[in-house]
Amino acid sequence: PELLQDAAKPEALAREVMHWLNHPAAVQKLQTRFEELHRILKRPTGLLVAQAIEQTLRERA
Repeated sequence: PELLQDAAKPEALAREVMHWLNHPAAVQKLQTRFEELHRILKRPTGLLVAQAIEQTLRERA
């Protein structure tokens, strides 16, 4: 949840802060979603790249 550029006015920021302070269930739901996204995005990138290179080299041999 963010307010971009012209939407980031003091009144709008205060409204959003109050929303999150007054709705702990919404905070928990968002936190759970962020944790899910973290698990999805957390990948062994180095290993995946090495495997792709290895496969490409085998195919060209």
